[in-house]
Amino acid sequence: MVRRLRTEVTAHVDDEENNLFLQMRSNVDAAVLLELGDKIRRSKKTAPTRPHPTAPDPQPVNRRLRRRNCRRSGARGASRRRREP
Repeated sequence: MVRRLRTEVTAHVDDEENNLFLQMRSNVDAAVLLELGDKIRRSKKTAPTRPHPTAPDPQPVNRRLRRRNCRRSGARGASRRRREP
């Protein structure tokens, strides 16, 4: 699963760097590209990096399945959701 994700992400990045960005450089005015870069940098500063603290917990079925799997594996406390401080 991780290998497939890595392959897909790598292919996406390669496509952007070798096709999309080259086409944009040759077809879009430099001032527009600078403005787009500024917008991306500003949005990265304000984008969330973790789930919102008041986001709803997983559905009850998911919790029950986790608890059952923890009991089978002998893990203690693994079914409790940990919250970021």
